[in-house]
Amino acid sequence: MHGECKIKVPGGKMVSVKVDYNKKILSVSILGDFFLHPEGTVYKIEESLKGMDAASGKNEFADRIANVLKVQNASLIGADANVISSAIEKAIKDGMASN
Repeated sequence: MHGECKIKVPGGKMVSVKVDYNKKILSVSILGDFFLHPEGTVYKIEESLKGMDAASGKNEFADRIANVLKVQNASLIGADANVISSAIEKAIKDGMASN
């Protein structure tokens, strides 16, 4: 299955996610006009989400994202782990509803 979601963050930034999944997350693409330094951290976040149970809640996704940010000593400006995790959760739910 496939789901997509765009969320406008208060302050005007946009977060967009695309998720491919079955019972587990197969791939996640995170895009937007937020800033993440170092830039390669987004790929580490996407990789860390692979294999997670697609039925996980946004808190579990946020914890995984926050852990990567901490390990990478990364700065996320214009969004946060909760916004990205909410977009992931909504993309999965919307994908299930459309199938």
